[in-house]
Amino acid sequence: LILNRSILKYGSKIYQKRSQRPEIDKKILEEAVKNVISQRMSIRLSASTYTIPKSTLFDAIKIYKKRHRFNNIEDSGNETADDDDDVENQPTSSKYASRQVFSATEEAELEKYLKESSKIFMD
Repeated sequence: LILNRSILKYGSKIYQKRSQRPEIDKKILEEAVKNVISQRMSIRLSASTYTIPKSTLFDAIKIYKKRHRFNNIEDSGNETADDDDDVENQPTSSKYASRQVFSATEEAELEKYLKESSKIFMD
């Protein structure tokens, strides 16, 4: 049973969160991030305008850039609505790909070699 967001009741025990962090509306955070990305506002100005902690805004910008794979922060102004959809549908990179030892072709060759050698030794 949830009494409010900071107090939870489970059975006969009542749990209270230790920190009271304010919840930031996603739309406001997104608007603040887009203003910084498009260089309309600095991080500090955007954080004070939207009453968001600078560290939270900085983290949100970092996540936004990572998801949208921004190499260049500048906004060219030539984007269309279709471009935005394509960027949002791109998969995010995983940690697995950066830790791979073999390339995909090397891995396929190794798999083929191991299967052949196992057939030789099993027969």
